[in-house]
Amino acid sequence: MFNKNPHTKLFDRIFTIIILALGTLSFDLYRNCDAKPIMHIYLITKIFVWIILWVLVRQLYLIIYKDELTELWNRRYLHIVLDDQMKRLKNKGNLTLAMIDIDNFKGINDNYGHLQGDRVLFNLSNLLERNVRGNDMVFRWGGEEFIILLPNTDEMGAVKVLERLRKNISEYDFNCKITISCGIVSIKEATDISQFIGMADKALYEAKKVKNNIVIYQ
Repeated sequence: MFNKNPHTKLFDRIFTIIILALGTLSFDLYRNCDAKPIMHIYLITKIFVWIILWVLVRQLYLIIYKDELTELWNRRYLHIVLDDQMKRLKNKGNLTLAMIDIDNFKGINDNYGHLQGDRVLFNLSNLLERNVRGNDMVFRWGGEEFIILLPNTDEMGAVKVLERLRKNISEYDFNCKITISCGIVSIKEATDISQFIGMADKALYEAKKVKNNIVIYQ
């Protein structure tokens, strides 16, 4: 199972511990009649500063690891997740990667404009996230390409998920005809991240070579 945002959860735990510690200390001082009022002000200010700092840290985290247009996880975060998963699996379990490309996206930009192209990317991203399973993760790889990681799923299981996605996307009203092609690979065939992604890219290339609006697995 994925830990979809391990850094955020770790930061949340650390932040909670700090706030609880400061809150406990503040309460103890409050019960102490000899404590100076200035100490209460100091601790309250410190808690407030920590809250502001945490908001800024979380915002920076999202800027680094989220795609600005689609609000999906980006390529940088994909590498972090894959590195973690490849260490965890070690020939146990399974992980399947699906690389998705919007068919004829250049034609969409040329015929409808880049603003419509951006709308397609945003709406497609939402559609992908709504139609994958709870443990799957969706990333924007770049341009009109996306990657979905499917944990504990073999190639045939991934094909079922992606075929459903492909059908839903082809039937969705984008104000222009949109279809996708997809290449699927299993991590069992890869020794490192570059090879894993390269295999998916090759599978996608084979799908595009056959025809648009198709799912192929290697």
